[in-house]
Amino acid sequence: MPQAIEAKQFSGFIGRVLAETTEPNAQPALKEWVDAFADETRENYTAERSPGGQPWSRWRFRPLDAPDDHPTLFISGALQASVTQPGSTGNINEVGSDSVTYGTNIPYAASHQYGAQLRTERSLVGRGGRGYIPAGTLVNIPARPFLGVTDSQANQAASMIARHIVSERIGKG
Repeated sequence: MPQAIEAKQFSGFIGRVLAETTEPNAQPALKEWVDAFADETRENYTAERSPGGQPWSRWRFRPLDAPDDHPTLFISGALQASVTQPGSTGNINEVGSDSVTYGTNIPYAASHQYGAQLRTERSLVGRGGRGYIPAGTLVNIPARPFLGVTDSQANQAASMIARHIVSERIGKG
């Protein structure tokens, strides 16, 4: 037989819900999400694709001192490390109680993320040694996005935060 539950039985629970949703501390959930985000970014970078799964344009020209068989956006490894390894040189990884700032401060990162038209500082040679671009030539760098939050990742973050608030905060009391 169903029993009636009076609203006053929920007052403590509802108060905790309201307190947590107006000033949540989601930092533990966000730290967990950043780890998953870094893993997905690493997978996409290695597969040479955008966060949304679009393949990057292959490189056509490289610095003379770079190997001819290097993967796209990988000569020294600095850019990849800065976006896939929290704590590495250039990595920006700030997790607050209600926000995440994640990225890189590598100077040339934006040129690759968004594309750019710039003058080469060094001479470049084409894939397989075909073609040559002298230093100072204006070149187009296609956008090869390596950072970005997909809808799926945003939903994952929201779910992790909701679980955290319910299980860690509201459930205690």
